[in-house]
Amino acid sequence: MAKDKEREFRLRPRKPPARNERAAWASAYKILRHHTRMSGSWKRRSVGLGTGPKRTRSYNQRCAVRVMYAKNTTAGQWRAHGRYVAREKRHSRG
Repeated sequence: MAKDKEREFRLRPRKPPARNERAAWASAYKILRHHTRMSGSWKRRSVGLGTGPKRTRSYNQRCAVRVMYAKNTTAGQWRAHGRYVAREKRHSRG
């Protein structure tokens, strides 16, 4: 009796999550950049190692420097820092 009164229903798959076009381009760009870096670094390494007839070195280097500014609040802090640097330099030499 209960089976006769059941309503018929239909199962449908869920809709995929909506992705905006900007996010799609960003992820594609990341993947492309990753592959470009990986392929380019291999070529540069083989040239730098001297596998060919000419040994060439690449001097294209990058350097990142972090700079922090602080107020000169404590009297004699630069003198103390200079002593510390001098001591470190002495220990690194020998």
